Amino acid sequence: MYEAAKQHIHSSAQVCELADGLLRKQGVLPDKRSAKHCYGYLCRCCKHELMCRTGLYKNEWEIADEYKHLLKQQPKNCSCDICQI
Repeated sequence: MYEAAKQHIHSSAQVCELADGLLRKQGVLPDKRSAKHCYGYLCRCCKHELMCRTGLYKNEWEIADEYKHLLKQQPKNCSCDICQI
């Protein structure tokens, strides 16, 4: 739950004064990934998680090889977040 709440606050801080104020009041810098549209649950299985977390990776999400076996077969017209990246 902590990670989900943290990701929500950091993403919201991009557009919300209240969320941004919460981070500033606590002296927390915004997560370097928070402005990316793939930020969130996808980060946990991303091939570039560490480099992205430190701000060194600027491109899009890519599933790490060790998690590929967990993906369901998607229909050709799928519009989910994973298929759109």
